[in-house]
Amino acid sequence: MKNPIALACAAALLGACASAPQQPLNARPVPADRLLAYQDPIEGGATLVLVRQPGDRDSECFIIVSVGGTPAAVLAEAETAELHLPAGRQKLELGRTGIDDCNKDKNFGSTMGGSFAAGEVQRVALKIERATIDMQNLPSTTAVVDAPMAEAAKPVEKPKWETEAAPKAGTP
Repeated sequence: MKNPIALACAAALLGACASAPQQPLNARPVPADRLLAYQDPIEGGATLVLVRQPGDRDSECFIIVSVGGTPAAVLAEAETAELHLPAGRQKLELGRTGIDDCNKDKNFGSTMGGSFAAGEVQRVALKIERATIDMQNLPSTTAVVDAPMAEAAKPVEKPKWETEAAPKAGTP
């Protein structure tokens, strides 16, 4: 393009389409019957606030979050859950629950590892992206209506999650 104004407009329009965590202003707490573990604060532990993004692909499907192989919470669209984890490195698995008809025949999910400092609060958005469930850090200023919060979240300076594809069924 020889017209710099047209080029700038095209770049702005394409940039507006980039996928970024939405401001989940209407996220509601996960009902107690879908909070399965890590609900009691741990002395010297950390807090992970999960926000299931509204309007993502397959938004009618549930996502189950497991910590170190222990199912911790089942989230529907536009829900939030707070998990109290031990400080240190934790392994999170995100996948389908099998309680709905969504992709029940597919190997679908993600495995992530993260580090938590004592007293730290991390806020992340869960989003279904292609054949994985993505986790993105949310700024500490993101408002979540009715979300239980232990204390004001510390700012997150850089992402702390590493993502790898979920192993195929039957592989170690």
